[in-house]
Amino acid sequence: MSIRIASGIFRGMTVETPRGEATRPTASRVRAAIMNVLQTRLPDGLVLDLCAGSGAVGIEMVSRGARGAVFVESSRAAVGCLRRNLDEAARRAAKQDEAVEVLDVVADAVERAVTRMAAAQQRAAGKRTAGASGNREGGSARRFAVAWLDPPYAEAVAMVGVLAEPLSCLADLWVVESDARDDIAAAAAQCGWSPLRVRDYGRTRVSVLTQGTEEAGHGEEE
Repeated sequence: MSIRIASGIFRGMTVETPRGEATRPTASRVRAAIMNVLQTRLPDGLVLDLCAGSGAVGIEMVSRGARGAVFVESSRAAVGCLRRNLDEAARRAAKQDEAVEVLDVVADAVERAVTRMAAAQQRAAGKRTAGASGNREGGSARRFAVAWLDPPYAEAVAMVGVLAEPLSCLADLWVVESDARDDIAAAAAQCGWSPLRVRDYGRTRVSVLTQGTEEAGHGEEE
């Protein structure tokens, strides 16, 4: 199975997806809806793609203006597929003389990777407060405009509960794909996340969470 990037600098690029049932590609209509919601957030921001699988969502965000992305994936087979897709994206970006800051892969469990990133970000923030120069440790201390999470649906609520606190110091906006029956907003509320937009697409729910005070929306696909 393959996916095509719909627009932007990688428009028409075929994204290879891993074989088997370990990963579940996000449906094209759901990806399109997500991009429409995020289109004003992406320019010049960094994206964190969690449970990345093929990397299609993160790649499309970069295609539409994000300056780079970090992809976290634990499946060895998916990581191999993901690296090939990112190599192709980097080749296309170079051919078009487009500046993409970073296309990194973190081959690790999402909870462990996010906890480590959050700790690096907090250490870097402490150094900045103390007046030290530099804002990264080993390239891992980054702030993301958008974090995208597409976990196995059966694990979504539990994973959101675990990630809510560390992601609060890593991302400005958090988008979660889940089963339409899951109350993702409630699971994330413990750490100050509030729903900016919640939409159902058949059996799939996309929850856009923020730590700001923007007006929220909830409903079925329009």
